[in-house]
Amino acid sequence: MMVSPMSYYHATTLAKVEPLVTWEAVDGWPYKTVFITQSDRDDIHSLEDLRDKTFAFVDPASSSGYMYPKAKLVVDLNLDPDLLEQPGYYFKTVAYSGRHDSSLMGVYYGDYEAGCVAYSQLMLSANAGIVELEALKIVGETDIIPNSAHLIRTDLPQSLKDKVLEFFLQFDDESYFEAFYNSPDVRFIRAYDSDFAVVEEMVRILNIE
Repeated sequence: MMVSPMSYYHATTLAKVEPLVTWEAVDGWPYKTVFITQSDRDDIHSLEDLRDKTFAFVDPASSSGYMYPKAKLVVDLNLDPDLLEQPGYYFKTVAYSGRHDSSLMGVYYGDYEAGCVAYSQLMLSANAGIVELEALKIVGETDIIPNSAHLIRTDLPQSLKDKVLEFFLQFDDESYFEAFYNSPDVRFIRAYDSDFAVVEEMVRILNIE
């Protein structure tokens, strides 16, 4: 089973599971969230300038599209996490686009004055010619986010877990990685519980225990 960092946190509170493998960054692009606006917006150059602007998160269940960028705003701007999404508290309005590409295109075409998207989504869309990178600018970014991970039940025999781990670590089908991760050079690497310790801090900051 593959889960996002936030889903991993929830999974460990509900079931006996442990991380098995994750993967290296796609095309060398770090897994982080960037805050974007149109490049010709002379009034938006930083997170502080997002006050009273229309803003798009991706989805409340998304690590990179909600949890990490919200925590960044709360910590850096000393905002109340319980009020952040209320119209008029900090943003003029807040929307949930449902998808990273929807947030990206919403900002690109001016439906939202600013938004947050995974950096890899921005770069993939630019490389595919879907957006012109010069038409957008990054006004803030989060720390690096742990990649999603494949989980395995902790109560399985260790010999079985070792065999499954070996399969992942030796898997080198470039066509698979090209299809699912947009790069033939991606490979699975061992994941550890400590990789996701930062999620507990995010939960504390956002009061979403």
